[in-house]
Order: sequence, then C-alpha cells, then structure tokens
Amino acid sequence: MLLSELRGGALIAQLSNVFLRRTSRILASAAVALVTVSSASAQQKPDAPVRFINPSTLDQNPRYTQIVEVNGGRLILISGQAATDKSGQVVGKGDFRKQAEQVFANIKAALEAIGATTDDVVKLNSYIVDIQKNLAAYREVRTQLFGKNAHPPGSTTVGVSALVNPDLLLEVEATVVLKEK
Repeated sequence: MLLSELRGGALIAQLSNVFLRRTSRILASAAVALVTVSSASAQQKPDAPVRFINPSTLDQNPRYTQIVEVNGGRLILISGQAATDKSGQVVGKGDFRKQAEQVFANIKAALEAIGATTDDVVKLNSYIVDIQKNLAAYREVRTQLFGKNAHPPGSTTVGVSALVNPDLLLEVEATVVLKEK
C-alpha cells in the first residue's frame, strides 16, 4: 500500500467523521423542531370545538387569551355570579377577597352542574366595584381557579360604581363551550 493511499484514506475518514457530525447536528435540530411543533399542536386537539389564539402582534398576557375561536360544540352562558350562597345570602359583606372566593366557588359549582371544567370556559366578563383597590385580590383568587388551565379564557374586566345589591363587590359571567352530545 502506498503512503499516499494511506493519507487519502485518512482524509476520507476525517471527511466522513465531519460529515457524520454535521448530519447528526442537523438531524438533532430537526428532531427538536418537530417535537416543539408537536407539543404546540398537542395543546389543542384538532377535533376540539374551540381554538385559543394569541397572535404575536398582540400583548402576550398569561392571565387571558386574546382570541377564542368557536367552531362547534354547545354554547353555555353562565349568568353573572355574585357572592351569594345557595339561599341567596351575601357572603363576605365588605370583604372583597371573601366575595371573590364565593363568586368563583359559584362558577365552579355551575360548571360541575353541566359537566364542565374550567378548561371549558372560553370567556369571562367581570364587574368589580372599586377596581383600583380590588383588582389584585380578584386576580389572585381567579388564578386559584383558572391558573392551571391549558389555555386561559378570553377576559374582560370592568370597574363599576355599584352592582344591583349595594353589598356586592364583584360579579362574573362565564361563557362555556362543550363538545356536541
């Protein structure tokens, strides 16, 4: 065997190693990209009646979704829930946090009554008396119920001067979408 053949073989071996390393890196990058796309797709089932969309051109707020597209399913509207117990008595008079806890407990009870979970809520409309004072507590209590959702619901929060009963400090409406029966 000639010395030049040995050197040529070594060169080929080196080139092969470089090629294999680069190919491995490219394949690894492609695999990561595929897993990322698969994970994003897995978050929303293709047959789901609802799509949650947060375009990059809008604020990315973790507390709510910018756009909720409903393509089918059953639309359920939960009337404004206030801080009342099942007998209609105000809970937590003068205590916003206690009222918020009762409001969201009422929403949870309404969801359970229709076989829904917080993940089925697509929109919340909230009306808060003295919003500057009470907004932080509202967000904390709301996060306890909705913080683990795969996608937070769309949301509108409005400060109001009063509700129908002067003892009430918060009212929340919920829109729910469930699959067809």
